[in-house]
Amino acid sequence: PLHPTTRPNQIHMKQRGTLLFWALNAGMLILFFILNVQPMDPNIIEDLVLAHIVGHPIIIFMAAGFARLRVAYGRAMARSEDLETMALEDALTGIRNRRAYGMAFKRARARSLRKRSPVCLLLVDIDHFKAVNDELGHSVGDHALRALAGLLLSDLRDSDEVFRYGGEEFVILLEDTPLQVAWEVGDRIRKHIQQAKLIHEREITASMGVAELAEQESEQELFERADAALYEAKRTGRNRVCIARPAGEGSVELQP
Repeated sequence: PLHPTTRPNQIHMKQRGTLLFWALNAGMLILFFILNVQPMDPNIIEDLVLAHIVGHPIIIFMAAGFARLRVAYGRAMARSEDLETMALEDALTGIRNRRAYGMAFKRARARSLRKRSPVCLLLVDIDHFKAVNDELGHSVGDHALRALAGLLLSDLRDSDEVFRYGGEEFVILLEDTPLQVAWEVGDRIRKHIQQAKLIHEREITASMGVAELAEQESEQELFERADAALYEAKRTGRNRVCIARPAGEGSVELQP
């Protein structure tokens, strides 16, 4: 199949080449009749002329039609890839969205089971974000979200994955990362957010909850434990990172 990046002018060049080949054949056929001194059967002459006049144009038109179909197919494939990318990308921040997170979580859990390695979920939420929107306007709030997304991307390993879950909430998947190390990553990010001055009008801070994936735990169960830890961080003063204990043991903040 035609690659999506194939250019239409490449197809047009092939069409022009086919027409030139047809014209050369016509010239050679006329030259053959002129130079041939031996009489030929009229039926043979008729067959040669019809084959060239009728047969070659049919081949040319079929080739042109097939070429156009290939171009259309290439464009459709490119459009399909663009739509798929858009479906997994957050329009405001440019990072991946909640749907992409669900797909990435399944891959991370499968790798974790295969390698017997820890996976942690870090949930990040901007403190007092409603006040930012209400007092400074949604454009300033949008700028803060974009700035935070960029900070998260630059502050993590290439293997770590960042997603905008919704509103002012972001999730980070940390593979091959034990719980205490995930807390340290979150606390480092928390400090960077506070120091970064994401907007000029006021200081921006973030609260976080972190949980380690347990065996046979679902995506929703892990998220709920991280969210409970995030709520604890908000309840106890904000601008902090709380760790979720294993399921059934509650959520408390742990210091290194």
